[in-house]
Amino acid sequence: MTITLNGTTGINTPGVVNTAAGTVATTLTVTGVSTLTGGFTVGATAAPAFSAYSTVGTSVADSTFTKLTSNTTRFDTNTNYASSRFTPTVAGYYQINAIIGNAASATGYTQFNFYKNGSSYFGGPATSNAAFGPNTAGSTLISLNGSTDYVEIYAFQNTGLTVTLTIKDFNGFLARSA
Repeated sequence: MTITLNGTTGINTPGVVNTAAGTVATTLTVTGVSTLTGGFTVGATAAPAFSAYSTVGTSVADSTFTKLTSNTTRFDTNTNYASSRFTPTVAGYYQINAIIGNAASATGYTQFNFYKNGSSYFGGPATSNAAFGPNTAGSTLISLNGSTDYVEIYAFQNTGLTVTLTIKDFNGFLARSA
């Protein structure tokens, strides 16, 4: 599909088309295309985004990366989140974020990693355990192919005990299509 803006001199302000005659159109609607030449991109109509958390924690043994599970979804705009795993159906670059809670008041530290397709992709920060167990937060930008790639959270702790870790928030959204 080709879109022609007759007599335009440019699109300088979002939502405004400047014409050669000096008139201004306040709306430009484009449907049925995914990209426009000249560096313009039309966002996906079903851009995946999700947010999930757990009301029940996951037992994590000492010094072992363990998959954390979530049992509650706040929202899932494209039905891409299931079994504590985000598998988007639109190829692109995704902003993925998480906050992990640790109820243990033992010494040591807690860390979580984002796993892509079952392998560690990005290691989040390690947070020292203190009384009342701190939250650990991290984020990354990750390329996902829109068909088979998926993201999960695995956590590690070294208290010398088995502790319960909880997903306070695990969320993500399509930042840019591929």
